Amino acid sequence: LADRNEFEKKVAELTTVYDMVATSAEGNHVQVLHEHLALLKAEDMTEEEYINSVVEGMKSVGLYDITTGEPTPATLDDALYTSVDIELVISGITQYQKLFVKKIGDYMCCVLITCQNAAYIEEVIDMFD
Repeated sequence: LADRNEFEKKVAELTTVYDMVATSAEGNHVQVLHEHLALLKAEDMTEEEYINSVVEGMKSVGLYDITTGEPTPATLDDALYTSVDIELVISGITQYQKLFVKKIGDYMCCVLITCQNAAYIEEVIDMFD
């Protein structure tokens, strides 16, 4: 789109916008996305409710075993988020995830880190500083 205002209007019509997706050669990845809660009729949803909704959606797929921790406050790049640790087992392969969510107005900002090695998640978090 040639016109920035037109672009911004189009983005505002989307329920989900992926701001960034990065993948390493080892298969680790980071996703940054924004969900427009008002368009989902969920503008009153809390961070904890959003996390529970994401986890329940993952469980409903039925392709993997999933274990989660409890949502807790966490800092990412000096901003306070609510986060949860997630462990997925897919065909005998374990993946570790950490989901950070922060509600900003009618949007939920999400950062999802997925790694093959749980220890690497902290290294990725340090890269946000």
